[in-house]
Amino acid sequence: KLILDPSSRSYLCIAGHFDNSQIANVARKAFPDQASRIPDAEVTSGPEHFKTDSSLVEKELGIKWISFEDSVKDTLGQIFAIEKELKGSS
Repeated sequence: KLILDPSSRSYLCIAGHFDNSQIANVARKAFPDQASRIPDAEVTSGPEHFKTDSSLVEKELGIKWISFEDSVKDTLGQIFAIEKELKGSS
């Protein structure tokens, strides 16, 4: 009998799909002072791609996803903070 545990499995950890226009829209809203730097992105449906189901990851590994918006805000917030720090040290 084969017994699987999380250490012997591979997982695809993906909470959803998005495109560049969605990132740009969240970025402009979250960082209005940076909006002029964020290019317009054409809304596209993109090529059809594979479907994902992360329910196994959530169940077996206890993953709790943050929202797409929070992910964009957190990432760009860190990038803008590092940029500001580097400009100040020049």
